[in-house]
Amino acid sequence: MQLLERPSIEELYRRVEALLPALRERAAECTALGRLPDATARDFEAAGLFRILQPASHGGFEYSPKVLWDIVVRLASACPSSAWTLSVVGIHNWEVGLMSPRVADDIWGDDQTVRISSSYEPVTKAIAVDGGYRVSGRWRFSSGCDLATWAVVGAMVENPVSGELQHYAMFVEPGAYHVVPDSWHVLGMRGTGSKDFIVENAFVPEYRAHPMGDQYVLDGIASGRIHSDAYKYPFRATVSYCLSSVALGIADGALEDFRSTWAARIAAKGDEELRRNSRIKQRYAEAFASIDAAHLRFDRDWAEMDAYIARGETIPMLRRAAYIWNSSYNANSLAEAVTTLFRGSGARAIHDGDSMQGFMRDIFVLPNHTLLKEDQRGDDLGLIAFGGTVAL
Repeated sequence: MQLLERPSIEELYRRVEALLPALRERAAECTALGRLPDATARDFEAAGLFRILQPASHGGFEYSPKVLWDIVVRLASACPSSAWTLSVVGIHNWEVGLMSPRVADDIWGDDQTVRISSSYEPVTKAIAVDGGYRVSGRWRFSSGCDLATWAVVGAMVENPVSGELQHYAMFVEPGAYHVVPDSWHVLGMRGTGSKDFIVENAFVPEYRAHPMGDQYVLDGIASGRIHSDAYKYPFRATVSYCLSSVALGIADGALEDFRSTWAARIAAKGDEELRRNSRIKQRYAEAFASIDAAHLRFDRDWAEMDAYIARGETIPMLRRAAYIWNSSYNANSLAEAVTTLFRGSGARAIHDGDSMQGFMRDIFVLPNHTLLKEDQRGDDLGLIAFGGTVAL
């Protein structure tokens, strides 16, 4: 397999900007297909986007997750489902970088373009056997599974000493599972292809499984192998922003759609009364303020994490909880901002195929994701602020 030269961050951003027109054109196709179009998958691969968080030892670029999330924000402004797919598939490469090098050897030893999908919900109990575990079950919501040949599944494992059940993530190899066709029919984010998959009595070696544990304190999750700053970010905060970065991009896209559509209508009619319409201007201003604030939180949180890592300090628990809360709060407040824009877009936005309707449907469903539930994340932050601990 030919190694890709590590591009600069600026070059990656340039490639992404060049892809945006094609993604906008394919957005309707992505929704209709219920998965990432083949052409988009090829474009992402050619641009090196799947490798941004992949360990350098196995053909990746080993950048900070913030690099990928910034790219996801831009892509989501053109095609939210394509951006979500890249974000979720991409973070698994980062997760592998936290684990024993044997995991990366298994996955990318022969082909450095191999991709991974997941479903972390612990829907079953794994059985401990010599050298690892046996696991079977059916999992839902595996985004990008059509692109992947490996899967991460959630399962409960019984502690041999205490008897307590612990939530584990397990990497299942090709051939040990299959995707369930036609199992993804949803209101929004239809193009993510988040279908079900079934695992039947798969063997997972012990080194390819790790306890999810307390995800607020989770860092090097299996072996403590942290060989670069790219893998020193707290697990739960990184995963949370993996998801909410898509909401930020959707809101950016909706804001520009609102502005450009009304500007074109005003220009076409030469209608000064329409230009002075307070309803239009006020909705734009209110949405702009919410979206701008979300960008500031996003950038501030990552700059703060970078500073802790640069100083070699452990990120305090309260700050970790704040990052996770901010991520969830962003997703929910951005959904409200897009609703404001949708309601100010007029009757054109109710038509199937209208871009504003697409943004509205997609961002409407995002806060339903378990990691973005605002009430739970707020409770977690408050509990830690008042001296408690969060049980996951």
